[in-house]
Amino acid sequence: MKWIIKKFGLFTCLALLNTNIFAQQWGGKIKFYGGVTLQAVKVSGSVDELTETWDNFSLKDTLIHSEIKKTKFIPGLSFNLKIPIWQIYEKFSVGNNAELKIGGLGDSYGVVFFVNVPYYLTFRYGASSTKKNTSRVGIAMGIGPQLSYYYLGTSTPHFSTFFIKPAAMLEFLYQTDKGWHYGISINSLITAYHDVKGEEYRHDEYWKNIGITIFLRH
Repeated sequence: MKWIIKKFGLFTCLALLNTNIFAQQWGGKIKFYGGVTLQAVKVSGSVDELTETWDNFSLKDTLIHSEIKKTKFIPGLSFNLKIPIWQIYEKFSVGNNAELKIGGLGDSYGVVFFVNVPYYLTFRYGASSTKKNTSRVGIAMGIGPQLSYYYLGTSTPHFSTFFIKPAAMLEFLYQTDKGWHYGISINSLITAYHDVKGEEYRHDEYWKNIGITIFLRH
């Protein structure tokens, strides 16, 4: 876990340093904004559980193998930094998006929650791509590492995992006359994360995540 944190932290610090330099050169500004998000978290695979059952009036250990398939739709909040790097031309630019998405709820399984921390290299066209762009609509696409933690249920068995995997996002924007941007973005892990826990009795899990975020920024 330490190497993940160090690697992710070093990557972020270097990116912020470089983007600040380029942002000053091109006259761009780092912008903070927020929104609401809905994330679908899915875990599938198999579980081996050791339980006690009655056999001839005595308790006996029994290994039960079962298939798992759970999907949770979890609401939350999104906190974002739009970091400009380089204006290619009038309507096209390259930058970074640093995001923190967090949310949770309670249901019949107990408490479920998620934390996503993606850092995207982002390509923008149209609205919001450059400081003086007056286009009505814009689009952005990003790809980069995502740090994730998911916890599905306090009941038995419960499922949780922590990992870093490549993720991607697609963003659509509408710009008003006063410079406000109404946006919607879609995020997804590029590939499922395979999590094997235990040796003799184990959880063999595959995790997927896709979500949607609605936001407003100026």
